[in-house]
Amino acid sequence: MKKLEDKIIDRVYVFETKKTLLSAVIKIVSIGMLVIATSTFALVIIETLNEKETFSVIDIFQENLQAVHTYLLDVVYVFFVEIPKLHALFFIVGLFVLVAVLWVFVKNMTRIRNKVRSLLRYWNRKPHRE
Repeated sequence: MKKLEDKIIDRVYVFETKKTLLSAVIKIVSIGMLVIATSTFALVIIETLNEKETFSVIDIFQENLQAVHTYLLDVVYVFFVEIPKLHALFFIVGLFVLVAVLWVFVKNMTRIRNKVRSLLRYWNRKPHRE
């Protein structure tokens, strides 16, 4: 009877280990893909603004503080008109999704850490049987 219980417990720990590892890999890959996608959209936006020489408008702000108050809305309008809207939308959505995924990951970090610690303690303490 003890052998049967040990086999069942071993199978449960094997299942939990596979589930935990798969979950961690999926989370890490999804975070990596979101970072790459969001960075790509940001780079496309910056490259488009560089091609249109939109950043040269910022030179106005080097003059004095009065120029900042006078032309700030004009500069914001120029950026709004010349920015690629679809890429900006994808960038903003990707950024929000990335922040949400990171927030959930960090929020559950102690639970994940405790689960991994328990699994490691079990596999290091108990001899592996097949």
